[in-house]
Amino acid sequence: MIGWRNPSETCTMTVDDIKLDKGIIIVREPKKHQTSRVIIPEKALMTGRTRKSFKNWIDKWRPKVANQYSENALYLRPDGRPIEKFQYRMFVTRRVKPIFPEYQPYVSRHWCATGKLIKTKLETKRFDIYDVRDWLGHSEIQTTMTYVRDAKQYMRQAPFDWFKYIMKKG
Repeated sequence: MIGWRNPSETCTMTVDDIKLDKGIIIVREPKKHQTSRVIIPEKALMTGRTRKSFKNWIDKWRPKVANQYSENALYLRPDGRPIEKFQYRMFVTRRVKPIFPEYQPYVSRHWCATGKLIKTKLETKRFDIYDVRDWLGHSEIQTTMTYVRDAKQYMRQAPFDWFKYIMKKG
């Protein structure tokens, strides 16, 4: 639901990158020489009371494993050390592959792009490719345009806000 590049951007996140008071996330882009972009996620994802919110993760779950090795990393291994790319890939893949065999970590970025395009279409009656470009950190609008075809197809099958739907589940 963030649109970050998995696992590279996810594994470099720190607690300080999550600005709960402002409702934003700062994403550093290793692929682009550590440039950063600002994301404004759904309020429920930032400060909701469910286990899926960043506030809940930072305040309740992260402290359960944090120790002297944790530094300021947002995501930690069970031993308290910052999670690394290969560990993140294994963690996510182990849980998703049984349900979705074609899964690759980058699929979540595509899902986010498609979901965000559908959301903008529902809200504004058009696909806001510029909003989605900024959300994903694309430098070329053509890169974002590649998601429009999928968004049109999926909108016929699931014409609702994917982000709200997923926040209601589990």
